[in-house]
Amino acid sequence: MRAYAERSFLLSSRAGDAGESYRQVLEGLLLRTRDPKRRAEREAILKVPPIPRGLLYLWRIYDRIRRRKGGNGFALSPLEWQDIDAFLRRTQTDLAPWELEIIEMLDDLYLVDYSKLQVD
Repeated sequence: MRAYAERSFLLSSRAGDAGESYRQVLEGLLLRTRDPKRRAEREAILKVPPIPRGLLYLWRIYDRIRRRKGGNGFALSPLEWQDIDAFLRRTQTDLAPWELEIIEMLDDLYLVDYSKLQVD
């Protein structure tokens, strides 16, 4: 799941002034690439490792919570317990401790990826 998340976050990050995602930029470059070696490199970057089917529901839960979390004006805020708790109560969902750890890991990966963009 970690590999899937890292690649997904990378490809969905913004890559240009036009607000395009890194995936959109790479796909555009791929359409114009004639060199087989460069084409293979770009295709490899676009390839996302498969998500374990049994964990897809956690990815969806994380995505739903993260889409509603804003920032503080300077950066994105991490998901807080009250965000997760509110989601679980409102959707009448119950998660085991290991499932919560995965959601925390996903958010940590997302925030690291986002912070890299702010530095670059």
